[in-house]
Amino acid sequence: MARGRGLCAVFVLTAALGCAREAVPADLIGRWTSDDPRYAGRSLSIGVERVGFGVEAGDALVYRAQGVERDSEADPAQGPLYRLYYDAPGEPERELRLRVAGPDRLEIENHAGVWSRATVVTGG
Repeated sequence: MARGRGLCAVFVLTAALGCAREAVPADLIGRWTSDDPRYAGRSLSIGVERVGFGVEAGDALVYRAQGVERDSEADPAQGPLYRLYYDAPGEPERELRLRVAGPDRLEIENHAGVWSRATVVTGG
């Protein structure tokens, strides 16, 4: 009987943690580009349902957005820090850490430079 209660507790905890994710917030939605020469011709597109990594030629890798978690321990003076989760069918879930550095300005953790909003992505 104790084992059954333990499994139930694990299930409840897992469900509660899974609910911590939110929809992609408006301040992340858009097509982002960088002036950094290392990322010339590259873009990051974030929508409510999709995340895309593109190149100038029009090719893009597109994934399903699985929601975001806001880091409550991040320094508010630096702007909100989000964990954006995304995946593709048959692939493991991935995480991208993003900081809103100001209006229409985005920092991607582990990438130098600031990305600027090029356009707003609607829908997907």
